Amino acid sequence: MADADFTPSRLISNRERKAKWRKDYLAARSESVLTWNDHRHKVRCCVLFVKNGKEHRTPWFNYTTAKVAHQLMANKYGAAAIYLD
Repeated sequence: MADADFTPSRLISNRERKAKWRKDYLAARSESVLTWNDHRHKVRCCVLFVKNGKEHRTPWFNYTTAKVAHQLMANKYGAAAIYLD
């Protein structure tokens, strides 16, 4: 009876196996809770900084560009903060 599990009707091709795995993977991913790293690229960011006693802000950036802008503004004007929207 052990050989009955390996009948041709039970075997699936690699293509079918990969399609099933992908379907299961996407279903599990859509049900899972998003983490910060999953949606970090979708967040709008700007950098707030103080110049001559007045608060200013940069245009909107993605997160990675905002980190660079934050370092530049912090080096140039002292303190700076990243604002996430």
